[in-house]
Amino acid sequence: MGRLSDQFHFAVTMIRNGVRDGATAPGERLVANDIALALKLSPTPVRQALALLSGAGLLEARPGVGYFARALGVEDLEDLYGASQLLLVAGAKLGLSRRAVTPLTPAPGLSDPAALAQRAEEVLRALMQEGASPVLMETFAMISDRLAIARQAEPYIIDDAANELEQLAAAIGQAQAPHLALRYFDRRRRMARPIIQQIRRAVAARPALNDPGGSGRSG
Repeated sequence: MGRLSDQFHFAVTMIRNGVRDGATAPGERLVANDIALALKLSPTPVRQALALLSGAGLLEARPGVGYFARALGVEDLEDLYGASQLLLVAGAKLGLSRRAVTPLTPAPGLSDPAALAQRAEEVLRALMQEGASPVLMETFAMISDRLAIARQAEPYIIDDAANELEQLAAAIGQAQAPHLALRYFDRRRRMARPIIQQIRRAVAARPALNDPGGSGRSG
């Protein structure tokens, strides 16, 4: 790959995606030289990418040790769901004051967990955008990155996740949207423990968990 700026953006994307989809497990150490080798990049832009993602809250920087994907325990997940709930309910309420609402295209019948996780992010982002400021949207995006792996686990635990999402999507801009958003996250906070257990089962079943480039690297 050419310019260091291109390498930096590529490294950010690959590391971020690895943490989001669980290829890099919660608590996993990320070594810049190993990642650079796996992605065929220079170490400098990889280090810069790790520093950026640490500043964004996706990674944890431990002085003298290195960078780690943030651990995700039951209390962590409950807190993330709680923060999302506050943001989404506020966004939904602010959205009620808007005259023009862009409806989402219905997506009934989804059953694949990955598709459901993508749909959840789409619906929640649309709900947030109805009334949120750029600062709130940035905060929401940071929390969404940390919740991405949980969203993949949710369909295994919540039987009617698809119907629940479509109800929320249909309510965007409507009076019931804040109530549905509140109920959506209340339910997940109550189920944080089995969701974490499902995440751990999925992570344990994946080979080369710390390889954001998919090269089979071990670390």
